[in-house]
Amino acid sequence: MTGLDSSAAYSLLQLKQVAQQQRFAIVLTDLSSPLQKQLTRMGVIDDVIDGVIDTDATEGQGGYRIFPTQSMGLAWCEDQILQQGITRRGRYVPLLLRLKRDLPNPDWASTLMDHMTLLHLEAGSYLLRQGQPYTGLYFVETGQVHSLLDPSAPQPIQTFGPGTLIGERGFYQPTPWAVSLVAAQSSQIFFLSMPQFENIRATHPSLAYALYQMVGQLLL
Repeated sequence: MTGLDSSAAYSLLQLKQVAQQQRFAIVLTDLSSPLQKQLTRMGVIDDVIDGVIDTDATEGQGGYRIFPTQSMGLAWCEDQILQQGITRRGRYVPLLLRLKRDLPNPDWASTLMDHMTLLHLEAGSYLLRQGQPYTGLYFVETGQVHSLLDPSAPQPIQTFGPGTLIGERGFYQPTPWAVSLVAAQSSQIFFLSMPQFENIRATHPSLAYALYQMVGQLLL
């Protein structure tokens, strides 16, 4: 799209008013500089700060949010969904309770936890770096972890919040990590190494099979 006529601009203005009334955000990405200027001139969006984001839709209000790339827009949406979920719960759900809910036998949850290592990461700390060999599964209990394709341009590809699992694909076909993982905030993560999983498979084969099924469902 290279430009808008007056009727299209009017429709966007009406949509903006509905968004403000209903308090939801509309994400626009990959807008050309001429189109951004035209939308600003027509009053559809506010001025873009440093070419990154429109200030029109501040937290808790509706309107347009402008991002230079689709990946940045998607990352912002993911962050909002995660934050809303955390706010609505009002508290985090411990991993032990999640496992009791998700495993076919709740008693297996404690056994699985006994084979995990608890990691504490401060904001900005790397969980692992791109190119490192795959070593196991990471269960995020609290905090947030970002996956980065290029650490020099730290716009996250994906955000992992409480209750999410990292590394499910490598669990079946171990390959070096294609991304880096860094804590976006203070985080508590449980790590199940592949040697520990092999130990579970040798001593608790039914639990190992259930874990295989649980992880596999995330790939469907």
